[in-house]
Amino acid sequence: MVQVGRQKNVADKIIIGFTRGVWDLFHEGHINCLIKCREQCDYLIVGVATDYITRVQKGQNRPINSLETRLTNLRKSELADKLIIVDNLDVSPYLQIADVWFKGEEGQPNLRPIEFANIVYIERIPEISTTQIIEDQE
Repeated sequence: MVQVGRQKNVADKIIIGFTRGVWDLFHEGHINCLIKCREQCDYLIVGVATDYITRVQKGQNRPINSLETRLTNLRKSELADKLIIVDNLDVSPYLQIADVWFKGEEGQPNLRPIEFANIVYIERIPEISTTQIIEDQE
C-alpha cells in the first residue's frame, strides 16, 4: 500500500474518507484526486460506478472501460483501502461510515442532494478529464 495520509499519534481518531466516481480511462487526473483524498484521511473508501449508473450520468457511450477494468486499474494504483461498487445515485448509505466526503470541484449534479457535514472539494487538473481524452481521440 502506498503510504500517503495524515501523520497521527495513538490518541488520534482514524479518519475515514469516501469518494466515488466512474474512474474510466484511468489517468493522471484520477491519480491526483486520489492522492489528495489520501492526504486528508487515514482510510479511503472509493466507490466505483457501475456501467448502468455511468450511462445514466454520462450518456449511452460511456463508460469506455468495463467495470472490471476500472476496478483493476484502481487496485493497481494502491491508492484505495477499499473499493466498493456503487449502483445507485444515492450515496448516503456509504456516507454513514465516512468522516469526510471527497467530491470533485465540478460536483456531480445528478447525484441526489445530501446534507453532509464534512465535504471536501478536490480541485481537478485543468484540461485533464476522461471526457477531454475521448474528445481528443475523435
